[in-house]
Amino acid sequence: MLLAGFATAFGQAEMKPGYIIKADGTKEECRIRDDDWRTNPVRFRYALQSNPSDVLTGTIEEVKEFAVGGVRYIRSEVDYDKSSDIVGQISDTKAPEYEKRMIFLKELVSGSPALYQYTEATKDSFYYSTDGTAF
Repeated sequence: MLLAGFATAFGQAEMKPGYIIKADGTKEECRIRDDDWRTNPVRFRYALQSNPSDVLTGTIEEVKEFAVGGVRYIRSEVDYDKSSDIVGQISDTKAPEYEKRMIFLKELVSGSPALYQYTEATKDSFYYSTDGTAF
């Protein structure tokens, strides 16, 4: 019983101050549920400052950028290398197997150049930008 109370008390993610920039370019201050994502999020929960009791879901289609707890995520369409790194599942071809994906990239270094990270399962991919847009 004590363990269940401990999990309840410490298992809840906290709503932290942040912002979102919607697909139409409007920026809104809000509180974002900080799930301390191990992999890059595809959706997140947030509440606008104007209506804090209404918790909304931000998706990659609706939000082009968001930041929470000092970490910034930007939406970008990238060429993702879907080749396997696992021995026994490695392809016979030398060339990477790219597919276009719309993802949230975690900003590691801002400025010019900027460095971004995308983590999926056990694979990390890194992208950079020298002009603020191209990856």
